[in-house]
Amino acid sequence: MIYAWTQVSGTTVALTLNGANATFVAPARTGQPEFRVAVSNGSPELITDNIIVRISTSAGIATVTSSPTTTQPTSTTVAGRFVGTPVFASTGQALAIFSGSTAQLEQAAASTQATGVWVQDATGAYRLLVVNGSAFLRDAFFARFPGGLTAVTAVTAVTAVTAVTLVR
Repeated sequence: MIYAWTQVSGTTVALTLNGANATFVAPARTGQPEFRVAVSNGSPELITDNIIVRISTSAGIATVTSSPTTTQPTSTTVAGRFVGTPVFASTGQALAIFSGSTAQLEQAAASTQATGVWVQDATGAYRLLVVNGSAFLRDAFFARFPGGLTAVTAVTAVTAVTAVTLVR
């Protein structure tokens, strides 16, 4: 199973992701951040649900409760866009789920201000798409995924690609 968590609204928090689990340090003030979890088993079908976390502060103690915003998760097929808007951590990385062509991936990544997207290929190697980069930087990625990402795929978007080390 592939899980992707994104923050939909509320005071921005840094999510720590661990598969089906997401944790964060509660802000010091009352609020209701909302999160979306998308779950896939690798098929084009995707299950999503939103969760509201209610944070109440009283005498400096935070009480956190959560509840789903829907009673039944919704099933959607994703094509050419991210499920939810990727929320970048302070490290400049955001986990997301995507399905569509490589050109659509590049367009979706550019719309989030990402400068690169890492995708794991069938061999287990990670491949980097440099968003709007020179042809020599993008061609290898496009050649590796000629049919695009036809199945729902977990990707890592980054806001800065500072160096690429080539190993011979």
